[in-house]
Order: sequence, then structure tokens, then C-alpha cells
Amino acid sequence: MSDEPKDIDWSLIFKDLKDPGFIKGGKNPFAPNPSAFPYKPLDLSERAAQVGSPLKDAVRRIDVEAHPDFQGLNVLQRSGAKWATTALQLAVGMDYIDPARVKRIMDFGAGGGGPTFGLVRIGEAIGAEVEAVEQNAQLGGEISETGILPQERVHIGDGLAFLNGVQKDETGYDLVTAFMLGPDLSGDLMRRLAQASGKALKDGGNLVVTSDGGTFSVAKRLFDETGLQTHFIHGINEGNTIVPNTLIIPKASCQSL
Repeated sequence: MSDEPKDIDWSLIFKDLKDPGFIKGGKNPFAPNPSAFPYKPLDLSERAAQVGSPLKDAVRRIDVEAHPDFQGLNVLQRSGAKWATTALQLAVGMDYIDPARVKRIMDFGAGGGGPTFGLVRIGEAIGAEVEAVEQNAQLGGEISETGILPQERVHIGDGLAFLNGVQKDETGYDLVTAFMLGPDLSGDLMRRLAQASGKALKDGGNLVVTSDGGTFSVAKRLFDETGLQTHFIHGINEGNTIVPNTLIIPKASCQSL
């Protein structure tokens, strides 16, 4: 069972945005069928006033495009880095993820490392170590070759098998991320990823998933139909700002699926 959809006033949460007025209440142009994800306005002024923890503030202030290595990324890596950073800034800003509890992050299906780059910036801000797993050796090699992560933190092979083999008490993760998961129109990949993440996550950990509209709808419905708790952040596509539909799934829900 996911939270009620929330309309987000970025001007209250992220005061440093150049143009906080890009959200036009009542529509979700990112979704292929906006009526499938209706907005419900929410006044976040009280919550925003409480955002003042140092770690939250550090996450909020990350400007991934200003990092000196950003311009060296290719186009796909740049978009992935912005995508991942913004999604997690929102998740932290809306209290769905407590950055103080995040010490180890695993980027599942990391591709060429664009989202991983954003995760590393998050990790630097909160003192967390980031790793990545990617089945395609060529893509996974780009992550270390471009200096996004050292080679020993990039795991090449079946990501589900890797997560299933994690000993959570010794090498478990506080956050598993899967950016642009899929395609998965049957929900089988989402189910297997959640179950594997339930084994790899430490207590209190979360799985974060973004995807295209079709795969995301299937993933969200999978949890809604079972009544398991998730947190849902609407996607946004306004001007130059793109935020993905994001599902944050607590470990307990992963284990129960």
C-alpha cells in the first residue's frame, strides 16, 4: 500500500533551485497516462521548516552538474547522474530516507555508471560508500574506466545473484537503487529484485526504483495489490527538469513480497 500521491512544492524543500515554480499542480506529464497517477496537493511548509538536519541539508545542496568530473561524462551518464541525484534529494527531503542511517549503497543494474556518479556525490555528502553491479562487462567497465568508482567496487555479473549472496550482517546495504529498471511488463523482475533486496538490505534499509511508465505502473501495482507499504514520488517533466516516478520500498515490504 503506497502513500497518497504528493504534489511537491520544491520552493519549500529545495530553496536553492533556480526556478522553483516549474510544477503546475494537478498534472503529471511524465506518466504516459496522467490520470493513472492523480496528484493530491500537500502543504509541505511545516515539513520544510523541519528539514534542518546537517545531512539533509548537505544532500539538498548537491549540484551534480557543478562537479568538476561531470563534463567528462557522456550524454547518457550525465542524464543518469541528474536523474539519480534529484530522485534521492526528493526522497531524503520528504523523509522517506534517513541519510544518517545510510552507510552503504548498492547501485543495481548500474549500466555505464551515470546514476552511480550521482550516488557517489550523495555518498560524499553523507559519508556513505557506494558500489555498483552490472551484468554487461563493457558497460560495467566504463564505471571504473571513467573514474566513477574504483574497480574493486564494481561487480560484473548477475545482479540478482549478487544480492541474493550478500550476508546482510557483514556486507549488507542500507540502500539498493535500481534506476530505469526494466523493461518488465510482467512484474517478474521487480518481484525478484525486491526479494533479493530483502536479503541484501540491513534492517531499516530501502530499495529505490525508477523506470519507464509501463514498467513503473506494473511495479507499483504489484505492491498496491499486496497491501505492502511503499512510498511513491511523482515524476515531473517540466522544461529542463526531469524527475522520475520513484518508488521507495522498505526492507520489510521487500521481504514480504
